[in-house]
Amino acid sequence: LLLRYLNTEKDRYILIFGLAFGVGLLNKYMVVFFLLALLPTLLLTSHRRLLTKRATWLAMGLAFLIFLPNLLWQIRYDFPVVTHMSELADSQLVNVSPVDFLLDQVFFTIGTVIVWIFGLIWLLRSPKFRIIGFLYLGVIALMLIFRGKSYYTLGMFPVLLGAGASAWEALGRHWAPRVLIPLVAIGMAIPFFPMGIPILSTEGLVRYFAWVSEDLG
Repeated sequence: LLLRYLNTEKDRYILIFGLAFGVGLLNKYMVVFFLLALLPTLLLTSHRRLLTKRATWLAMGLAFLIFLPNLLWQIRYDFPVVTHMSELADSQLVNVSPVDFLLDQVFFTIGTVIVWIFGLIWLLRSPKFRIIGFLYLGVIALMLIFRGKSYYTLGMFPVLLGAGASAWEALGRHWAPRVLIPLVAIGMAIPFFPMGIPILSTEGLVRYFAWVSEDLG
């Protein structure tokens, strides 16, 4: 929806964004991290004018109204989400390593790294879409600060992949990118195939994971 607004600058997409954000909050409080990353991102780009638009404040009000029943429930039961997050932080998030978090961003998308990293660079260099690149970096920064789990960022990758595909396509129809990108993607993904595809026997899988753990670390 944010991309749609950037392409059309029609206020209705801001209102739909508010609707989607409110529904998203009912499903997962983690959506708040994307909003927290979006606010400073707006200030860093020319899109800061969005903060002065009437449609933006209406969208915020709409999101709040949708989320209000959930908020009232939290108040009635003394905010169980706080207890849950505290337990999560003490038992799981305390074990999150910043280095492992960043490496996971690569391993999760090992076959498409060459696409989405190029897409991120393209977004950061684009005056119109720079806000999306900053948004991703903002989410990463917040996750590192609050020791979020590495898979919390996966919702950003479809946009980065789309940007990367557009960026490579913009280079023209030369044969090299069209041949090299699939070859590199497949080559990087092959060592990880046994993790998700049943191509090894039980004994072979045991040896494979021993190799991954002992030889690759």
